[in-house]
Amino acid sequence: RAAQWRGIDIYGWKLSFNSPVILSLALLASIVRAADALFPQRIMIYFAVPPLDQVQYVGGEGYVFRLLSHILGHADGNHLFGNLSILLLVGPLLEERYTSKTLAALMALTGVVEGALHTVAASGWLMGASGICFMLIVLSSFSGFREKEIPLTFLLTFIVFVVKEVGTTFTSDDNSGQQVSHATHIVGGLLGGAFGFWVNARRKSKLGAHAHAAAAHEPVTLQ
Repeated sequence: RAAQWRGIDIYGWKLSFNSPVILSLALLASIVRAADALFPQRIMIYFAVPPLDQVQYVGGEGYVFRLLSHILGHADGNHLFGNLSILLLVGPLLEERYTSKTLAALMALTGVVEGALHTVAASGWLMGASGICFMLIVLSSFSGFREKEIPLTFLLTFIVFVVKEVGTTFTSDDNSGQQVSHATHIVGGLLGGAFGFWVNARRKSKLGAHAHAAAAHEPVTLQ
């Protein structure tokens, strides 16, 4: 289950920090956006992944930091609010289902993978949590997953989101910076599909092992 802060009582109602990973990401991204608005061109450079020909300017440690920190950086308010709407809608349900620790690991891995691929294969600087949003969207389609089955919801989600992004990448007349965003959406969607099969299969295996162990210790009734 998702880790949960006990919350604050307000006139008999409890305000609970029910989804710590998603809420923390949303809060940190909002703080970074606000800081960039107050200090333009001074903050966001630390929350964006550079292309390969500019890695030398940030250094090795700076680059490793940016592989994770770039998910907190957003170009403007519309970029931030668009991602927050998806994170806050889909994220808490997934955090409850897969636990805070697991979801945090999946999100971090998605950020690192998309950041590294961007450095190698794209130009311009990458920022934003769009790849994570697409990962969460595809991962959410695995509700009711059963072993050796492919959820129809997963296939439909894959077609609607990932295939759409592939088509947009090759048909759009936008500049390269815009197309880099489409590429991160694709990477996030693919990782969401891979995580969905792996995590759910792992959960089913653990549940089966626990059920087998419990059955082995049940008392035998003699008649």
